[in-house]
Amino acid sequence: MKISYKSALVLSTSLLFAAAATDAANAQSYTGIAVGASNLQSAANLSAPFSDEGYSRPFDDQLSSTGMVAGIYFGHDWQNMGMQNLVFGLEGDFTWLRARSTNIFNHVDSYYDGILNNSVDYLATIRGRAGVNLDDTLLYLTAGLAFGKVESSYTVQEKNIRFIKNQTKLGPVLGAGVEHNISEHYSIRAEVLWARFDGEKTRDFGGYFSPNILANFKATNVVVGRVGAAVKW
Repeated sequence: MKISYKSALVLSTSLLFAAAATDAANAQSYTGIAVGASNLQSAANLSAPFSDEGYSRPFDDQLSSTGMVAGIYFGHDWQNMGMQNLVFGLEGDFTWLRARSTNIFNHVDSYYDGILNNSVDYLATIRGRAGVNLDDTLLYLTAGLAFGKVESSYTVQEKNIRFIKNQTKLGPVLGAGVEHNISEHYSIRAEVLWARFDGEKTRDFGGYFSPNILANFKATNVVVGRVGAAVKW
């Protein structure tokens, strides 16, 4: 299911209004560190086939990779005094991913080998969250906006073919998690986040192909699973 930026923004804004309506006297800030793993999914194709020297062979390929992640998170929670088991909050984070996918295409022979890459160096999010507090354990959902540095490229060095897109992108992010208070000022958590960045089309920067041939870098999906520990005040 495709989630639009507008839908994610509306949901996170709604959570913030709900948080603002709660009793500020029963609020708590926190900051923490988290580690885990990421999965990167993407795809790419060429809008027209290779036709150099009588050859004709298009490509359409899926890319997938996994890698470790590390990051920081911070936020503020409000507990509804009328319904004390409901918690609302606002959270931001920054995660170093270094997630990279690479695939080598052989177009007839090694002279035509092309290298397709997709990478996300970092993921930053700002999210609203809402959950149910069961004694010292919080079960929550979260949604908002994600920012990421996404680089996609397809190159054939021997032919001076270079399709490259390197941009900081904006997209929706959704997630869920569980957080447990081990004391009044310390908590641990486990959560999963999913972010999506729209794809781009780009022309051959090397000038080998005619301008009407485009590389279509499709949407990049990032899933992060992580555990964290935070201090509260």
